[in-house]
Amino acid sequence: LVGEAYAGASLEALAPLAGRSLPALRTIAFQGRLTDARTGDKPNGLAKGMAISGMRVTTPAGDVTGDLSLTLGNPPLGKPPVGTPLAVTADLRSDRLDLDALMASLSGAGNGSGASNGSNAGASGTSAGPTGSARQAPARRAARSDWLIPDTPIPFDALLAANADARLRLAALRHGGSDYKDVDAHLVLRDGKLRLDPMVAEAEGGRIAITLTVDANQKSPTGHLTARAPNLDASAVVAALGAPGT
Repeated sequence: LVGEAYAGASLEALAPLAGRSLPALRTIAFQGRLTDARTGDKPNGLAKGMAISGMRVTTPAGDVTGDLSLTLGNPPLGKPPVGTPLAVTADLRSDRLDLDALMASLSGAGNGSGASNGSNAGASGTSAGPTGSARQAPARRAARSDWLIPDTPIPFDALLAANADARLRLAALRHGGSDYKDVDAHLVLRDGKLRLDPMVAEAEGGRIAITLTVDANQKSPTGHLTARAPNLDASAVVAALGAPGT
């Protein structure tokens, strides 16, 4: 199946069909060839997965081109060899990607109904204040933000639910208010063992090189992270992590 689609109106208009809120993304163009999942030369049908080749997606926030495949696993999942994990392969490129603009659009989807209710309340002269849980949420977030590295448990078990081989190359990336160039990342996840190598980028303060390995098969999962950025301004990194006082 060869497909081409263009959306000039906001995706929010499709929310009733999707049964959930959708981001206010506009001017989206998509091209690509869609095929079903296959085992060798044998087709398995779209219910088992799909592959998109020759994909090109363009939005005001940037563009993505390349190939992507997804093969659904079979429960029950757990430590190998129990069950069959989800399998993902991707080889993607981008000339420009503004993650800040994209995430702002995506986060707006979850707030759409709230914004509508607020405007209706304002029209009737009644102020719509936050609920008790909403008022408490900032306080809880503030308590956790005292730590540069939070004590939030890491869901290592999620690494057992999928296998992946993904390559991502970005000519220009904007994230957290900072600009990066020549981003190159290769992630391999197989049987609970993750390796990110390489992960390199040119930042405003110099070159960044990161490698990461994680093994989720052990009772106490282990990981190893190496980051090299000899010319990078450390204060910019701390600010990007949202540390207190920055």
